[in-house]
Amino acid sequence: MKPTSDTSCPQANNTPNTNQEGGSPPPASSPDHFTNGGFAAIQRSGQVFRHPPQRGGSAPPQRPPSPPEHHPADGRGFSHNGKTLLSAIDPHGRAGRIADAVPLADRTLYLCPSPLYGYGLERLLARLAGYPHSAVLCVEADNELFTLAHNSFSEPLQTSPQLRLTDTCDAASLCTLVRQTWGARTFRRLETIRLNGGWQLFPALYESLAAALRREIAVDWGNALTLT
Repeated sequence: MKPTSDTSCPQANNTPNTNQEGGSPPPASSPDHFTNGGFAAIQRSGQVFRHPPQRGGSAPPQRPPSPPEHHPADGRGFSHNGKTLLSAIDPHGRAGRIADAVPLADRTLYLCPSPLYGYGLERLLARLAGYPHSAVLCVEADNELFTLAHNSFSEPLQTSPQLRLTDTCDAASLCTLVRQTWGARTFRRLETIRLNGGWQLFPALYESLAAALRREIAVDWGNALTLT
């Protein structure tokens, strides 16, 4: 598979959700796979860059723009397109506690939909230090929130060999990105982690991407067993 510019992102879901940072999550992700490699750079629709993205024709279709309402300095909430994405009460601490509670395993790809400011990711990466063949794939389907994440990620997040940020929301392209970056048959499973409520904007999309990555992992390992 070759990377393709993404043109298939759906419109954000307006249906209210309640809970796990922000609404009840879609069915929980389950096991699957991908490898080691420098995922320090940031990925945009099949191309790696280290500077703020220049938006072109490949951006996902979006609802009429409404600028994010965020107040990171004073700890107030964050809302975007009519949904509360960050709690008004200690959003950094809440994300950190979620990251601390994530069950870890080696050879696991952790899919983090809509990372926003990256709260909780440094805690998660610190815990992953003992699992060198595991990684975190952050996917953001919203144009403005992708730019927000790109500009907000700390130096440790931008330089970690165990994390990548992308706005690729085409399943085939995302599978190709993972394969090209980390190689085939590195991960044996995939788990979804939701550190905030950003996933509420495109719940079906993020769940479909998780399912596609799981299928890719299963096929890779199935083919390997067939050849042995």
